[in-house]
Amino acid sequence: MPITGPLSDKLTLRMLRYFYVLSQTRHFGQAADRLNITPSPLSNQIRELESLLGVTLFQRNSRNVILTEAGQTLQQECAHLFQVVEHAVHKVQRVAEAHRGVLKLGLVSSAFWSGLGQHLDAFGCRHPAHQIDLVEASPEAQKRMVIEHQIDIGLVRFADAMNIHPLSARKLTDESFVVAMARHHPLSQHSRLSLEALRDCEFSLFNRRNSASADLFISECKKRNLVPKILKEFVEPNTLMAYVAHSNSIAIVPSSFANHRWDNIHFVPLKEAIGAGLYAIYDRSSLPPAGQDFIAEFSHSTAASPA
Repeated sequence: MPITGPLSDKLTLRMLRYFYVLSQTRHFGQAADRLNITPSPLSNQIRELESLLGVTLFQRNSRNVILTEAGQTLQQECAHLFQVVEHAVHKVQRVAEAHRGVLKLGLVSSAFWSGLGQHLDAFGCRHPAHQIDLVEASPEAQKRMVIEHQIDIGLVRFADAMNIHPLSARKLTDESFVVAMARHHPLSQHSRLSLEALRDCEFSLFNRRNSASADLFISECKKRNLVPKILKEFVEPNTLMAYVAHSNSIAIVPSSFANHRWDNIHFVPLKEAIGAGLYAIYDRSSLPPAGQDFIAEFSHSTAASPA
């Protein structure tokens, strides 16, 4: 029976939210804690919801809270409902932010070594009405956030800008991978190194769950019948570089890392050109004018060509 008239007026999102949290925790005390209320109003809201719907949503005893078949159905519907509500709220917020000139950028922290800071300063001077909101996130998270319209543009490395349909990508900086090692490392005397010369080295790389850069490097090695010895994986660039500075391990990193001052780190170019440039990823259908300006001006300032 459809909910219309007085019944729909009495049914509230609060009731459904309380029900949904309880359906997840299956425990009144835990649900109340998550909702920041006491168990009593939670029980009252559940009873009122059951009364309004004319169904039993939970089977209760002294130890357990179990969803009935009707409760299971409502749980599924609530999951969809709150997803729709959240999407609607994000959409409304994005419209308001677009009118206010807010541009949301996701980024990996190494973007600043590729000139992001200077570009932000220049962009702010040319577009004083635009506000930049930076969100640091892994490349994989950024792709999801662009699709869900939580950010306008993601800033990732070349490997993470590949195979990203339905999103688009544009090159911002032209970089290749270089070898990072401690200054005392035996290979530090070389002016250039091939992948073959690194055959017996131990590598520390970026975590493959967060970034595709490590997989790109491994793939390039396999093309040459090489299997790199991976000793450690790190999420944060600073942690990776700190470890390399005090070990015999080497890392393959974008050439812009050399723009940052590191203690006891030496960089040697690779003979093989493996792309590591900074890329913008975005949804072409929803990119605001400010985002278009940001990408175009960044690309122009670094003399990079579209991907």
